[in-house]
Amino acid sequence: MMADIDEISRARMAIKHNRAALEASKECGCVYCISIYESNGNFEWIDTDQPTDRWTALCQLCEEPYVIGDAADLPLASDKALLDRLHEPLVRARSADA
Repeated sequence: MMADIDEISRARMAIKHNRAALEASKECGCVYCISIYESNGNFEWIDTDQPTDRWTALCQLCEEPYVIGDAADLPLASDKALLDRLHEPLVRARSADA
């Protein structure tokens, strides 16, 4: 099953400039490597030339910028099926933008 437009749109917003959401999250998931792990706050950040609320986290496992925290407006909680549905449209879209 493919992700619906609403899920894709909310996920696209959640993976960018996500520092505040990840700092408020207990779990996070990566759309790129389809992993869910405990959010321990030890993220590497990109966009560090921006104000801190616009920083984007890299996944602690694959080092790609596709991390969504459970504090985001998505039903992430241990839902690898959601991450899997979001993988193709988000990864393909970002690759096309590059």
